[in-house]
Formats: sequence, structure tokens, C-alpha cells
Amino acid sequence: LLVLKPSLPRNLLLQILRFTSLLLQNCAHKHIYASVEHLSNLLSLDDIKITLSILQTLNHLVRKASRKNPTTLAHNDPELSSKLLHLTLGWGGKEDGIDMYTCCLDTAKLPSLGSTLHFEINRDSETPKSETGESLEVKPAESQGKIIVHIPDVDSYQEEAVDMLRLLIEEYNIPQKLYFPLLARIRLAKAFSNLSSRRDFVRIRLNAFNV
Repeated sequence: LLVLKPSLPRNLLLQILRFTSLLLQNCAHKHIYASVEHLSNLLSLDDIKITLSILQTLNHLVRKASRKNPTTLAHNDPELSSKLLHLTLGWGGKEDGIDMYTCCLDTAKLPSLGSTLHFEINRDSETPKSETGESLEVKPAESQGKIIVHIPDVDSYQEEAVDMLRLLIEEYNIPQKLYFPLLARIRLAKAFSNLSSRRDFVRIRLNAFNV
């Protein structure tokens, strides 16, 4: 499930997350916390502060579980685990010149690779829904049922990440299970050219690693 707009005012949502985080820090019965699914759904919001608050809340939930109940619902949620995995992914590695440390430097000269959206979709030999558009390069591999969405300079597009996601979903009939992975890649590409945004996404990546 993708929640693209919060049902509560942003500041109220942030306050609820801060209170929940504080509560979990001082809770001896974390295993009874039953709102993990809601936190997982909210990770799709295009708001860095909310995402970081959710990850910090999850960190407090899974940390120092009691001996009687060493696991929480967060440990047994495959959808949350999948989302966290995609949040740990960065723009590239040291061999590409866009490792985590380099991306945090204000003097770094970074390659344009980081602002390129490259996303592969396995169709199991299913015929793609659309033809190649002017701004998108789609390369079907007929023998493998695969299409590759390749969009350079995503940071130059005026559309928000969620709007680009909707466009790609409609244009290429993206399976629902790939909505969040694709959204995460779009956000990374859009944030790449801005130093402050890059650092924010590095923080998100580190926090996701810790959950």
C-alpha cells in the first residue's frame, strides 16, 4: 500500500511519531505495539522529516527487546523488510565515484549517473503495455520478458516523484509490488543534484540499515 498523502496535518503526524518514539524508548512490552503496518505505509510519503521520524521510531521499537519477547511485529513484517531494503540502496559505489562518503562532500564533482533512473521490470515474457516514448527509453528483452526503464537527468523534471511514479505506472503497467522500489529510485535520482537532499538521503539510508 502506498500512502501518498497523510491523513493528518504534517506537524501533528510528526508530533505523534516523536511521542511514539519516546514511548517506545521507555517501554518494556514493545511486542504489543500493533501499528507497524501504519508506519510501513507512511514510508511512501514524499517527506524526508517524516521518513526519518518513522525510521527512528522503528529503531526504538526493535532495539533492546525484552528477553521474554525478543521480537516485535516489525521483525516479522516482510513488506516492511522489503521497503527498508530499498531505502538502504544508494546511487552507486566507489567504483562509480558516487559512494556514500563522496556524496556528502560539498566539493565533490559527481557524475550524472546518480540522477539517472534505471529500473528493470521482469514481465515473465508478458508483452509490454506501451511503446517507447520520447523522454523514456524502454528496451524490451523479449527472450527474458524484461523491460528497462532508463531516464537520464531525472532531477531536471518539474514533476514530483509521486507524479512521475503515477505516470510510469500507467504507461508501463507496473506491478503493484514494484511501486515502492520504483518510487524509492525516483526520489534518489531527483535528490542527487542537491547537496542537502543527498545528505538527507544518506541519513535515511543509515537509519534504514539500523532497523
